[in-house]
Amino acid sequence: MQRYLLYANGPDQVGIVASVTKSLAESNCNLEDSRMTILHGQFSIMMVISIDHLPGDDLIPSDSDAKSDIEATKELIESSLSQTASRLGLYISLVTLYDSPSTPMSGFQSNVFDTSDYLCVSVHGADRIGIVSSVTEQIAKSGASVIDLATRLIDSSYVLVMTVALAEGSSTKDLEDSLNKVASDLGVACNISSATPDVL
Repeated sequence: MQRYLLYANGPDQVGIVASVTKSLAESNCNLEDSRMTILHGQFSIMMVISIDHLPGDDLIPSDSDAKSDIEATKELIESSLSQTASRLGLYISLVTLYDSPSTPMSGFQSNVFDTSDYLCVSVHGADRIGIVSSVTEQIAKSGASVIDLATRLIDSSYVLVMTVALAEGSSTKDLEDSLNKVASDLGVACNISSATPDVL
């Protein structure tokens, strides 16, 4: 099985997800993980897709080595997406993932992160420069890892929501205390609650 990272963006319109995923399905590509958002009228989606066999694999020379075979398959997938991209005005990029993870959470090595300690961190308050950088800097100093992040600016109010994986042996309370100090300095509120992998 081979995996690729697919990124697409363009002006938001009805049917983008349906069209892109239909092209992928017709190429026998399985959609494993995805994130989608609309920012100021621009649609963006990032997907990890996997494939065992692509229609038209017979177009790939039988004497090609494994790496060239992977790249040839990538080109065939890109070709299958080109008509959809042109019709919808999308920029599409496909990146080969040579280190193929076996699970959605495989990036969290068991010897680094305690998989029982996932936290939901939310920050909200008046918009100002430096909220994300200050909060995430403190998280990094604690040895924790941000595994999901979203922000929204609503009028003059800023909302930041993250999922954080604690480093093994780290204390939730220590992180909470340090983030509350940062939030206080920024004049915003910070809330931390427990999250579990099956919720993610």
